[in-house]
Amino acid sequence: MKKFKLRLHFRSKLMLIQFFLVLPLLTIALFVTAYLIRTSALSEIDSSRMYSLQTVGGAFDRIYSRVKRLLEVPYTNRAVYEIISRKYGPSDALAKSSDYTEVQNALYREVLYYEPNITSIVIVSETSDAMYYNRQGPTKTVNMHNPEWYTPTQSRWYKEAAAGDDPIIAIAEEDELFLGSGITLAFSQRLREVGSNRHIGAIRIDLSLNTLTRDWESIAENESDIFAVLDTAGALVFTNSAEFLSQHPLFSVPDVSALNNGYRLARYSAPVSKFTFLYFSHLSSSPVNSRLLWGVPLLFAALGFLYSALFIGWSSQYISLPIKKLKTVMRQGQQKDLTVRCEPLAGEMGELSEAFNGLMNRMGELVTEVAEREHEKSQLSYEVLRSKISPHFLYNTINAIRWKADMISAKEISHALESLTSLLRFSIKTTSDIIPFTEELEQLENYIQIMRVRYGDEVDVSFDIDDGCMEYQCLKFLFQPAVENCFIHAFARGADRRKVILIKASLEEDRIRAVVEDNGDGMGE
Repeated sequence: MKKFKLRLHFRSKLMLIQFFLVLPLLTIALFVTAYLIRTSALSEIDSSRMYSLQTVGGAFDRIYSRVKRLLEVPYTNRAVYEIISRKYGPSDALAKSSDYTEVQNALYREVLYYEPNITSIVIVSETSDAMYYNRQGPTKTVNMHNPEWYTPTQSRWYKEAAAGDDPIIAIAEEDELFLGSGITLAFSQRLREVGSNRHIGAIRIDLSLNTLTRDWESIAENESDIFAVLDTAGALVFTNSAEFLSQHPLFSVPDVSALNNGYRLARYSAPVSKFTFLYFSHLSSSPVNSRLLWGVPLLFAALGFLYSALFIGWSSQYISLPIKKLKTVMRQGQQKDLTVRCEPLAGEMGELSEAFNGLMNRMGELVTEVAEREHEKSQLSYEVLRSKISPHFLYNTINAIRWKADMISAKEISHALESLTSLLRFSIKTTSDIIPFTEELEQLENYIQIMRVRYGDEVDVSFDIDDGCMEYQCLKFLFQPAVENCFIHAFARGADRRKVILIKASLEEDRIRAVVEDNGDGMGE
């Protein structure tokens, strides 16, 4: 009965965790998913709107750039340039009339014929005190209500053009020069005499925005959507919505932020013309209705609650049984039974059972390794003791041979054995690679004494050591390999000359210079 209560307690906690934790998290996840789906759909709509605005803005920029290039017509057409640069006398009325007709025709051929979006072109010549112009429909006649028409050199656009060398793009106006031209954008530029840079007049080209509205009126996909165009000053020059136009008249600066309520705004600023193109999507006509943000999550939440009610009991049982099996074998392992293993389990509990079995295997291996290391430790102690005995035996043997050499008066052999004993003791007992300089010279003397047993007095070894070097330390066996090469390789047998090995050491600033020289045979290339 106690065992049943423990199992029931664990399952109860698991069911409560699933009900109060998993279900809310599932609901939140469904809400977030629905929100992301809606946001993604709106993003796709915004991308589509932005693509439309970029297409319209790009087309307008291309027209805008072409019109700016047409300001150079007075320079590219030689006949027009000569006429506007010409001075007329009182008797040149007929020639002046003929020149006017020629310029008018040239302006049509060079400008109006190739760009139907241009309503008119005007050239004012200060040299001839004349104004040349041409226009095309729907422009009808001169705007008589504009007093600047009669004194063009005193007009605002002319003064702005004459003030600098760069083209001037004015803000949009309606019927400024010609009645019926509608909303136009004025491009003007100063005219200069080639070579002298003298001011001779100005040119103005009016681009009609009305002719572009045929394309702009079809931009909006729904009747409730609003498409609007603002000029460089932020003033409204076109909209497809009569309601929007009633609230924001043409050439007024609309407050775009006030329309955010109930609309989704896409904005594009054309890089060349700096015109702003706006698209207001009404949320009620959006393909993704805001009610989906609540309807879909609530539906999924209901399904999630049903899932919890049907499968929480089964899932808790599915998890608790493998835990019970693993707990049983772990208690057996706790009783120092290293042979116990857990049967393979399904799911994540299978990984735990494999980990437990691996742990038990590793514990068995560690027990074996500890026993082997204890055996190796005992064996190593024996080897250390034997290594201590071997050098001692070697010293005693060499001393016995030396004692025998003294008995037979072999002093040279006795001295060599004494040097060998000292050298062996130094090699075995000195573990450091850095030793005092004096100790290095002492062991070098022992080595030379040993080599004299073989070579006798054939080789004369001399030293030239600065006293200051004795205060320093050096590498162990610094000189010995070089001196050994001198004895073995430097001198040929039977050579009839005095053989010399010179060992030098001197202080040079912050270092010691060590040199081993001989007068031997040398080496070939």
